[in-house]
Amino acid sequence: MDIDLQPGWEKKALIILGVIVVIIIVYAFNPFNHPNVVIDNNTTDISPAPTPAQPPANPNNTSNFTKNLTNSSGNFTISADQAKRVVSQANPGFNAGQPTQGSVTINNITVSVWVVPLLNGTTEVKNIYVDASTGNIVGTEVLR
Repeated sequence: MDIDLQPGWEKKALIILGVIVVIIIVYAFNPFNHPNVVIDNNTTDISPAPTPAQPPANPNNTSNFTKNLTNSSGNFTISADQAKRVVSQANPGFNAGQPTQGSVTINNITVSVWVVPLLNGTTEVKNIYVDASTGNIVGTEVLR
């Protein structure tokens, strides 16, 4: 049995092999993977406050959720203790950690937030984002 291969088949085989290797590398490193961020509609008001002028159009859209955990110069009208209390009331059975200031962008709207870690014992399981001006929970990040 004699297989008659045309000239240049080696080049075609190397190109196909190269494409397969590139696909495997892209899949392995998965640069398109976004952090597991869930926007939560459950809100808890701690005091009457005016609603923002432009609330997010679709709070369930996680593709436009970005975060900035550096110190923010936003309007923090609720205290860290109030943010911690909001998270504790919304998540019974868990402990709320020490809040830090930050900001998140939801659908191109930047919101100043308190980032409150949610603890199961001593292990952080989620970061809860509490709007610093209204006291509403605007997002949840599940930690791995």
